[in-house]
Amino acid sequence: GLLSDVTTLLSNEHANVVSLSTTTDKKAHLAHMKITLELPRLEILSRLVDKMTQLPNIAEVKRVS
Repeated sequence: GLLSDVTTLLSNEHANVVSLSTTTDKKAHLAHMKITLELPRLEILSRLVDKMTQLPNIAEVKRVS
């Protein structure tokens, strides 16, 4: 599923997941994930965002601070 796809990608990129929360809206068929990561270099973040947007069923990926 979607969570597995996202966590596999993060694992493959050696991203340290500090926290992850998911909320779902079954009627709208939507899931919202908030993921806090530790990365050794900031440039890894842009690569992760690019790769996440290519996953099936991902509508949007954005950085919030």
